[in-house]
Amino acid sequence: MDFLKVIAAEIARNQSAMEEYGKLLVELPEGRLAMVKSKGRTYYLRITGKEKHYLGGENNNEVQQLKRKRFAETGIELAKRNIALLEALRDGYERVDREYIMSILPKTYRICPSIRGPEAETVWVDLWEQADYAKKENCEYDMPEHITVKGEKVRSKSEVNIANMLHEKGIPYRYEEELQLRNGKIVSPDFTIFVKNEGRTKLLEHCGAFYKNSYVEQYAWKVRNYIASGIIPNRDVFFTYEDMDGNIDTRAIDLMMEIHFK
Repeated sequence: MDFLKVIAAEIARNQSAMEEYGKLLVELPEGRLAMVKSKGRTYYLRITGKEKHYLGGENNNEVQQLKRKRFAETGIELAKRNIALLEALRDGYERVDREYIMSILPKTYRICPSIRGPEAETVWVDLWEQADYAKKENCEYDMPEHITVKGEKVRSKSEVNIANMLHEKGIPYRYEEELQLRNGKIVSPDFTIFVKNEGRTKLLEHCGAFYKNSYVEQYAWKVRNYIASGIIPNRDVFFTYEDMDGNIDTRAIDLMMEIHFK
């Protein structure tokens, strides 16, 4: 995750440089410079198409402008090249941690109990749930005091119920863990759940404010980006909902957990 963040930051830095150089080019004259020497002195010509215009020496203002133009054009060329290389690295990069490797293996090979054993599997899953991880930025800023049985802060009473149900069923999860999508965007699913039977993680998003247009737009944006990253609804990511009174159907959620998360 940290490595991919570095790549994303470097892509953004090069894009910003391209924009700045592009703004500079708008203010600069057309053409390019040619340099000639005569009697030990250097003179410059501005070449536009087939036309040549004498500019004079180094201190000529147009000479300096055309030098800045070449500098900006070179900066744009380098930034474009860097972005292409960084995007190729980002798109081709694959993690080597156990969780990712298990997720891409055929189901036959995901658990390997004869090699690892059920006790080792249980210990690893416990360590996964308890380990530090990258959480949503400002996760605890201005957050209501909703506390789960594990003692963690969550954003709503409904999420307390969901977290407690997962915990009571012995289903390991992480709350608002950062996830980088294929396009470089960072999202924070409400729950990242480790499914022991499949040896991989799935996501659970709780949707609680569909009466707000901005919330609906954010929900649609996230679903589109999940699908574009190969994270498919009702296979890799699941959704729970509140009614207009803020209530959730715990029976339906319980059934979802039994079918998809155990």
